[in-house]
Amino acid sequence: MPSSSSNKAQRPIPALLRRLTLAAGLGAAAHAQAATGPVPEPAALAQDVPVVAVVNVPAPWYAADALISKRMKATTAEYQAAPGLLWKYYTLADNAPDLSPLVPTDVARMPARADTERTFGGIYLWKDARAAGNWFGPAWFERVRKSRGVEGRVRLFEAPVVLDNTPTRTDPASLGGRYAVATLLTVPMPAGLSRETLIAAFRASTPTYRAVEGLQRKYFIITADGRMGGIYLWRSLTDAQAHFTPAALAAARTRYGAAPVLEWFEVPLVVAGQTGSTQ
Repeated sequence: MPSSSSNKAQRPIPALLRRLTLAAGLGAAAHAQAATGPVPEPAALAQDVPVVAVVNVPAPWYAADALISKRMKATTAEYQAAPGLLWKYYTLADNAPDLSPLVPTDVARMPARADTERTFGGIYLWKDARAAGNWFGPAWFERVRKSRGVEGRVRLFEAPVVLDNTPTRTDPASLGGRYAVATLLTVPMPAGLSRETLIAAFRASTPTYRAVEGLQRKYFIITADGRMGGIYLWRSLTDAQAHFTPAALAAARTRYGAAPVLEWFEVPLVVAGQTGSTQ
């Protein structure tokens, strides 16, 4: 994909792919799942499984990626000591709700758009719902309002199955570049499918995902609004694109009767919580 030399130097992942969504209606689906206030009480989620939190905070228009990444690095000790936090992927994302999946692949950059929101945040894996709820309480939202002047958004997902292909090498440098890539995919849960059957299917599919080229980690997720899917950490954008091909997404649409919702994130830093350290 062509790009200017200055853009390559600043952003290894083309700007288009930070804005690209591969399903129509992403904006409505994502915002329906987003929490702009305190997250649900821990009792609303399963108590015996890990929980993933996806956090987006609107970024100032003037903040360069390098500055945001530097500030992220300064907070790693805080997250390493966070009670119940297993992993955090620091994230950067641009999501434009109405962009088509048919945008030509040779378009390297999109013009500035008023409806494109640039955010920073993270994808957190917590050991359970209580740990997630304790961290993302009212004080967290108030701190974001006071320090950033914006509302932080938190989405919570149960993660009954966690696949880790490279537990000791997860930093972007070891993954093959300055940035790793994360994706969040959800599809409607088939009618009548029990939770137990779904989790069994997740577990049965893990050998397949162990063999996927470039996949470092996958969290199999269940949403509160009747969807299922996964959060993936990829070694590179190329690996992610090779997996989420138009044919694969079309097959998912046929299988589940609706287009999958797919969000992209740049990951400049990965931090292990109580089980490890910054790689």
